[in-house]
Amino acid sequence: LRIQVVLPNPIELGDVLQITGPLGYDFKQSSDNIYQDFGECSGYRLTSQLDLPVPECKDNSIRFSFNSKGLNLVQAPDGEMLTPLIDFIVATVYPRRTLSLLETVFYGEHTRGMELLASKTVQGQIVTPRLQSLSVTRMDSMIAVKSKSSLQVAFSPSQAAD
Repeated sequence: LRIQVVLPNPIELGDVLQITGPLGYDFKQSSDNIYQDFGECSGYRLTSQLDLPVPECKDNSIRFSFNSKGLNLVQAPDGEMLTPLIDFIVATVYPRRTLSLLETVFYGEHTRGMELLASKTVQGQIVTPRLQSLSVTRMDSMIAVKSKSSLQVAFSPSQAAD
């Protein structure tokens, strides 16, 4: 999953940028420690030329904590002052449930302490769980044109569903 973010405010020391994906997404690298809160993000790779902190992930949330360095605004081609493009890739397990169109929303927020500086909601794409080992078997031997037949359909989901 590729995520691109620009912000209207500079990022200062102590600021947090958090992106929350739809329910069913899981950005955290698998761990044996079930009590661990935020941890390493699965498949994280920074694709912009910025010196950013390594994010932490938990369930459907990605969090950048700017504890050692901020990010200043630069002038965009249209003259607007924005942060440089924050561009990164992160992996998620395939969603374990079929999401409705309203459940595919990604939400991002930039906070400084308890103050919300910027937020945005972006509509994602609907994702349907995949089927594996799909087989369709004819259960009888009627072969006449327009005759009725019985079929057996068997499959297993790619992941357990909710």
